[in-house]
Amino acid sequence: MKHIANWTVNETLAHYPATMDVFNALGMDTCCGGDLPLLEAASYANVAWPALVRALEGAIGQSLDAAQVNAR
Repeated sequence: MKHIANWTVNETLAHYPATMDVFNALGMDTCCGGDLPLLEAASYANVAWPALVRALEGAIGQSLDAAQVNAR
């Protein structure tokens, strides 16, 4: 399993469409930045990693430590 910091924005959106609202609210690029790993995308948007993880977990309704994302 890929660590969530290495999931791309696009992977996250594909598996958890409800996260689009999180990315938009935090000003994270889901278009041109969609291929960036989440940790890198958060850094570019000046979003603290713990805040992003909490927001994503709230959107998907589960802990990301337990989430399964198939790497493409």
